[in-house]
Amino acid sequence: MLLKGLNDVSIYIVPLMSDKLTWQDLTVESGFINAYTSDKNRPYLEDKIFLVYDSKVNTKESLERYTKFEHLETVYNKRYITINKHPYTVYCFSNPKYNKDISRLKSIGKLNSIATAKEILYFWNNVPVPELIERLYYPTYRIGESIEAELPEEDHYPYEDIKG
Repeated sequence: MLLKGLNDVSIYIVPLMSDKLTWQDLTVESGFINAYTSDKNRPYLEDKIFLVYDSKVNTKESLERYTKFEHLETVYNKRYITINKHPYTVYCFSNPKYNKDISRLKSIGKLNSIATAKEILYFWNNVPVPELIERLYYPTYRIGESIEAELPEEDHYPYEDIKG
């Protein structure tokens, strides 16, 4: 399985979103594109995390991920969008269990809890992630660097302007 171009949101925040998520849900084979902390198209959805998947990927892994996500309690909603004429599925997650840890990661890029750092490390067990140990356990390493990413703007279609 191939992990490709994961951003810091995918690496540090996604492992805290559900005990049922695994790194296999973040592979090219599952259709994973990246994770985001905000959605330019839905700014009112604060304190949510957005996982974006390529809707055209049709593999065993993408089907397994789709089935799993349909039953996750932390999925707030699902939306189909188009960006640059390509279809994507956006899963919006809420997670009250780790809101303080996620908020701290988003604002200063660090965690309060060693136990939470261990959960992230366990999530990536046997997957090489550059700088993971340093970011999680060295107190001054990249401190103050927020972990945020904004979902790109979706395509606008003229039919959306029709009011009926």
